[in-house]
Amino acid sequence: MKNKRKGEYKKRDSLMTRYGLSFLALVGLFVVLNILQFVFMDGIFAYGVWKNMREAALRIEQLDYNSESFMKDVSDIEANYDLYIEIYYPREKLIYSSSVNQVVFNGKQPSPSDVQNELKPRIMKTVKHIELNEKDYLEIRQEYFATAKYLVFGTFYGDNAGIETYSSLDVIKSNARTASWALLWMSLALLVLILAVFLIYTYTITVPLSKLNKVTKRIGALDFKEVCPPFRIRELGELSSSVNALSSSLNMTMMDLQKKNERLEQEIAREKKLEEGMKQFIANASHELKTPIAIIQGYAEGIRYSETIEDSEEYCDVIIEEAQKMNRLVVRMLEMMRFENDGYIVRNEKLPLRQTIRSCVSSRKRYLDDNGIRLEFNVNESYAGFGDKELFGIVFNNFFSNALSHIEGEKLLRISCEVVNDYYRISLFNSGKPIDDEDIEHIWNSFYRADKSRSREQGRFGLGLSIVADAQNLQNAKYGVVNHSDGVEFWFDVLICNE
Repeated sequence: MKNKRKGEYKKRDSLMTRYGLSFLALVGLFVVLNILQFVFMDGIFAYGVWKNMREAALRIEQLDYNSESFMKDVSDIEANYDLYIEIYYPREKLIYSSSVNQVVFNGKQPSPSDVQNELKPRIMKTVKHIELNEKDYLEIRQEYFATAKYLVFGTFYGDNAGIETYSSLDVIKSNARTASWALLWMSLALLVLILAVFLIYTYTITVPLSKLNKVTKRIGALDFKEVCPPFRIRELGELSSSVNALSSSLNMTMMDLQKKNERLEQEIAREKKLEEGMKQFIANASHELKTPIAIIQGYAEGIRYSETIEDSEEYCDVIIEEAQKMNRLVVRMLEMMRFENDGYIVRNEKLPLRQTIRSCVSSRKRYLDDNGIRLEFNVNESYAGFGDKELFGIVFNNFFSNALSHIEGEKLLRISCEVVNDYYRISLFNSGKPIDDEDIEHIWNSFYRADKSRSREQGRFGLGLSIVADAQNLQNAKYGVVNHSDGVEFWFDVLICNE
């Protein structure tokens, strides 16, 4: 994992280095180009001037010396190319000079004969001479009594004619420096423009991509809270919408998988709990059934070998009694299994509590009278609950039977009802001994009996309170027990009916 992260950092560093090197290369190219143009600009301008000189000379060669417009045509060529021109015909005789051609004599334009009488060649020393071919040459000349230098292009044509064109080297260098500085400032402006474009590109492309990268990394980490913002660039906006749609789809899929996984975990836990409960249930059931089966077997053998009818009748009564206990045990076991295996469907309906409880108690009225049990009944007539009628009867009857089995002392049985939040809390108090603290946390377990000495004779198997717990859990309702100094109070909740 560390090596992978190092690889990612190296990749990032290489991209950043590449961007930096690209920018440095651009700056370096800018510096080199400007140095080169400062070094070679004089030569470039000199080459351009030489081409103009040669072109001007070629145009002069095509003129007719005997034409009346010869002087004017040469003057136009001179002005067009901005050159100083001297023409010799024959080679020893100067017939045209730019300096004299532009002089005004006595306030009037001189005649050609006057001009020719005034023509004198420029006296300069040759600093450098280059033979271009048999008839063309290039020279650098300097005036004898000044520092000014000139670039001179000369050519011979015909038999005796010659042309020399002059251009000041100082002017060439000045123009070259002007062009160099102009190129420098243009390059700087171009560099600034490139930097501006780069920054705009970084802001409009790199920043959105960075946000997209951040969001996609969160998606990769299964964090779907952050979404991509909309972007002005159409392609980036479409990519942002696609990433958001992908994130939403993955989020819904992950939530669905999470819910299914939670349900699967719950199912596995429930199956495991059922499996463990089934093992414990089978062990307890086997233990509970072992005693009555042994008794039935023993008394059946007694009947077989009995010598008197009276003994056989007594044995049959015991067998019938034990068979009835086994039947009740099996019924209770099947009832509990139905609740614990989620095989019961809760059907809620309106329950008038006073009337429903009265119907449950009425079947035991004779037992109450025969055993001198005093019943206090405190349930308001207007109270109406909302729940499953069958489950209500199972819970109440189990609590009622449990109370009758443990009632002692003044033999008081009090049934009351009060409002607790959104529920009616129904309580059954019986006078007698409180439940030991060590037994309270176990009384809701299957086959657990706090009073083991009398349970067998009364036909109790320790399943009643466990069935109560399962029935209340099916309705998501609470239940419990409270010890008092003179007895025990069991309670359970029923949802209030708001209709």
